[in-house]
Amino acid sequence: MGFIGMVKSDKTGESEGANRPLASEDELSGANIPSPWVWDMLLQGSSLQKAAHDAKDWDEAITFATRLVHGAPKDLQAVAKHNLAAVYSKRGEAAHTAESNAAAIANFSKAIELCPSEGRDYYWRGLCYSCNGNYDKAAVDFMKACELNPEYKDYQKALASANEKAAQIAGSAEEWAECGKAFFAVGDEDKAILAYAKAVELDPSNSLYKKTLADAYFSRGVRFKFLDDDYEAAAADYAKACELDPENKPDRPELWRDTVPSLGGRLRLI
Repeated sequence: MGFIGMVKSDKTGESEGANRPLASEDELSGANIPSPWVWDMLLQGSSLQKAAHDAKDWDEAITFATRLVHGAPKDLQAVAKHNLAAVYSKRGEAAHTAESNAAAIANFSKAIELCPSEGRDYYWRGLCYSCNGNYDKAAVDFMKACELNPEYKDYQKALASANEKAAQIAGSAEEWAECGKAFFAVGDEDKAILAYAKAVELDPSNSLYKKTLADAYFSRGVRFKFLDDDYEAAAADYAKACELDPENKPDRPELWRDTVPSLGGRLRLI
């Protein structure tokens, strides 16, 4: 989470700012709320360089940011809270680096409470839950991070991994289906097929699981044909997709067209 400045500031005093007090009376009045460069110094300047090893520095920064929230005018309250959330987030990262996951989770939770629209904090808290072996909670946080930042592949991969570990522990068809869905979303058809197949094995009467497994086979078959030039593997995956979901066979001509002839007619898929 980054910081948002509330007022413009003159940077002429920036060189002296590295050793400035964390809070002055003027700043705490709400009249001169720090701009981005001041906030950067709070986290990267001399007083917080050793923050990962000295909790007192973070406590001072949070006290400072909290008092700014209380002193900010109404039209700047949201921005002040965002900046306070950023300090909690940074302290959470420091705690995670120091392998203090309980403290890290508490800090990321506070950051989320203050600014629930930051996907990064859900992602970091999910990592902490994963480190503690709480994969269900990790998956929930990773899912939220993906919702807020759907373009971030790292979040999607983390979700897939958490779902896989949760499924291995729970052993339910539903968990394995969620695992398959997550792997399919990141383009890992191999793991998606394994997960969906486990769901079908545990609940063979579930037509949705069979259809999603068929989709994964079909997707991998497309990859085999068009990217790998492996027509035999493509035809085998298409045959499996048709076996699992025969109603959709007519909708998939692009895979079997030219695939069967290339195998000398050894596989008859239609």
